[in-house]
Amino acid sequence: MKIQKQPDYLIFADSAKKGENTDFPDINRGWGITIEQTASKPPMEWMNGAFNRIDKNMLYLLQQGVPEWSELVTYPVNAIIKYNGVLYTAIAENDNAKPSTNTTTWKKTQAEILSASTTQKGIVQLSSATDSESETEAVTPLVLKRVNDLLQSISVKYHCYERETRMYSGDRKQYIFTRDDGYCGFVGADGQIKWAFDSNGSLVIGDIPANNVKGLSDFIVNMFSSSSNENAGFLKMPNGLIIQWGRVLYGNNVVDGNVNGEDKSFYTAFPRVCLSIVSSDEGSGANSTGCWPLSTTQFRCWGRTHKGSYSQTGIFYIAIGF
Repeated sequence: MKIQKQPDYLIFADSAKKGENTDFPDINRGWGITIEQTASKPPMEWMNGAFNRIDKNMLYLLQQGVPEWSELVTYPVNAIIKYNGVLYTAIAENDNAKPSTNTTTWKKTQAEILSASTTQKGIVQLSSATDSESETEAVTPLVLKRVNDLLQSISVKYHCYERETRMYSGDRKQYIFTRDDGYCGFVGADGQIKWAFDSNGSLVIGDIPANNVKGLSDFIVNMFSSSSNENAGFLKMPNGLIIQWGRVLYGNNVVDGNVNGEDKSFYTAFPRVCLSIVSSDEGSGANSTGCWPLSTTQFRCWGRTHKGSYSQTGIFYIAIGF
């Protein structure tokens, strides 16, 4: 069968003058009506009306593509109609069965497409958001470009090798690294490791100035304990060694050979033993002085003076013990 050309979509007698086109008087009887009314001769007006009706019905089908459902039509199985913009296919012969409510005689020609989810296929909404947590939307090429641009900018500053990750400076001349074996450190522009820590946090390469270590000065100060006033004081080292000093006065009590002396108490008691004491004259007339420990709390001091010297002579001492 030959393929027909596209119709011209013109309607017969569509531009007829007034009175030249009238509705056919009896569609169901057809031309037989002329026997009784026009001596078997159809008038021009009826001919125009008949052909005009045919062309309009054909144009309706051309416009609609699929005919609209009508309660006046009996539909066979597999007939396709349109109702409220939805296509339906007859699954049983029927008449006056509304497609939207009679599911035993009609079915939707194209099944309704559901919204997509992680468990079923369907329609998805496109989105260009980069911070969305939706699982029912699909990304656009714009989002992919933004993500790619971000990854490119990150890859310039960060790089992962087989067992090492690096973070570069802006000019990529130096970087900080961390390795799978726990080492981390800094590599300078000359390619040399300036400092590095092992997996235990110990510095194994390089030096860090003490004034750059936060809290180090306070830590060192707190390692020592001390106390003092205008005449005496002590300093306890981290290893337990104690150094104390003071000024004492002793009376001019000549015992033998112009030697005098008195027992004095240390500024603070030594926990275990006093190892040594050194002394010096305050400058009030003694020409020599001496001290030695008696216990962990006291020591004896003496000085050689001329007869008739001052009644009180001062001595400065430094004692060491632990």
